[in-house]
Amino acid sequence: EETQTGRLMIGAGVNSNAGLVGNIVVDEQNFDITRLPTSWDDIRNGTAFRGAGQRFRLEAAPGTELQRYTATFQEPYLFDTRVGLSTSASYFTRYFYDWAEGRVGGRVGLGYQFVFAPDFSVNTGFRGESVDIFNPRVQGIPDIQGNLNTGGTNPGMVGTNSVYGFSGGLIHDTRDSPFLPTEGHLATVEFEQVIGTFIYPRGVFEARQY
Repeated sequence: EETQTGRLMIGAGVNSNAGLVGNIVVDEQNFDITRLPTSWDDIRNGTAFRGAGQRFRLEAAPGTELQRYTATFQEPYLFDTRVGLSTSASYFTRYFYDWAEGRVGGRVGLGYQFVFAPDFSVNTGFRGESVDIFNPRVQGIPDIQGNLNTGGTNPGMVGTNSVYGFSGGLIHDTRDSPFLPTEGHLATVEFEQVIGTFIYPRGVFEARQY
C-alpha cells in the first residue's frame, strides 16, 4: 500500500559551541531520479521524482558560527543487483576560536550486501575535498603557517589543502530502520588512506545499539 515516504523538517537551535544554527531537511526514501515532472499535476500529487526506491536527502544548516549544506543520493540496488551506490556533495564552514575552516567536496561509494548474510555488507569509497584554513588567531607558528618560504618542508595548514581519501569497510546492521531505528545495532569498521597536501592513514570503529 502507498504510504508517506518523504519528510520536510525545519528547526533551529542555540548551541554553546556553535552558536545559532538553523536546519532545513528534505528527505525522500522512494526517490526516482529519472521520473521528471511532465505537468504541474505531477508535482502537486507527488508522483514526480518518486517510485524507484532510491533515497535523496537535501540538508541546509545555516548559522552564525557553523554552516553546512549537503546533498545525498543513494541507489540501494544498482542495475537491479545487490550493489548499492551512494554519492554526496557538501559545503561546510566553521569559525573556531583559533582559526576558520571551509570545506567543499564530494563522495562516491559502492557497497555489497551478502546473500548468505543480509546483515553483513562491505563497501569501498572515494572522497575529494578542498579544505581552506584561514584567519589564524596566532601568527608565526610553523605548524600552522608553514615554512616553505624559508626553505623548510612543512606546508602548514593555512591556505587551501587538498584531501583525497580511499576507503574500505565492513558493516553489520540489524536495525529495523536505517532512518529512525528503534531496535537492533550498527557496527562498522573502516580504513581510509588519505593523500593530498598531507598523507596519513585513518581507521574508525563505531558501534551503536538501539
